[in-house]
Amino acid sequence: MSNLRRLIKEFVGLEASNLLEGSITIPEEILARSDDLYDFINEREDDIMSEIYPDIDNVDFQTGKPAAEHDAYNPLVLPELSSFFQFISKHGADVSVGVGFFGNDGVYAEMDAKNDLLLINMDFWDTKFKKSREAFRQLIDHELVHASDPFVRHPSYKRYREKLKRGSLKVDPQLGLSPRYQNYAKSQTEYAAYSSGIISDLKPIVGDDSRKISSAIKIISQVAQLPPAEQTMNNKMLAKYPGSISLDEYKEILAIAKKPEIKAWSTRPTLFRKFLGDLAIGLGQ
Repeated sequence: MSNLRRLIKEFVGLEASNLLEGSITIPEEILARSDDLYDFINEREDDIMSEIYPDIDNVDFQTGKPAAEHDAYNPLVLPELSSFFQFISKHGADVSVGVGFFGNDGVYAEMDAKNDLLLINMDFWDTKFKKSREAFRQLIDHELVHASDPFVRHPSYKRYREKLKRGSLKVDPQLGLSPRYQNYAKSQTEYAAYSSGIISDLKPIVGDDSRKISSAIKIISQVAQLPPAEQTMNNKMLAKYPGSISLDEYKEILAIAKKPEIKAWSTRPTLFRKFLGDLAIGLGQ
């Protein structure tokens, strides 16, 4: 039995293998363009912000902030950023995505698949992304996975997207997550984007070492199912995987295991088993 088949059998059982998708990987040379986009925004930040907020004295009475001329439904689109990202998707489709900007919204970014636009919320530029090229790169990776997802381009997606906004915002103390976030994280499109990002984060840590891959999946499986207050584990756990991972690698894997989207998936057993299987496939490729 191959290492990949052994991992799938170990974590989800062979009978569940038909549920597995692996991951959607954005080509490295395409992701490298995020650095060019970062530099462009950095240089043009003041101009972009003045276009989004042309009158800072015009305050939105609901938010108490300046009203945005350009929101996610009417983004600022610059012609020099049209077709900025171009590649072939996992499903063999040509993908050509431009970049736009907006403000006055609670999300970091949106993928407008209908118009092939990756929309960036400039309200978070200074506080979140200007400080970290890596955080910005991860954002772009996440949105381009959406751009590659055939379901996002389906006519029913708009109605489906509206359903993700339902549910209470009150945090469940047992999970440390709100029902609305759980609904969002468990959705088909966000599952594809977040799981692909997690696989990309893990690959540099485990490489193609099947022992490290197995150890990483076991750590994630165990940590994700702990209550939030107990999501701290001492280094004695390393003794269960002698020689497979170092202490530094363990700490990196542990940080990934605590991601809120993984916690959300762990509350749905079938989805969580699928995630563990997708990890095995994505890391084993």
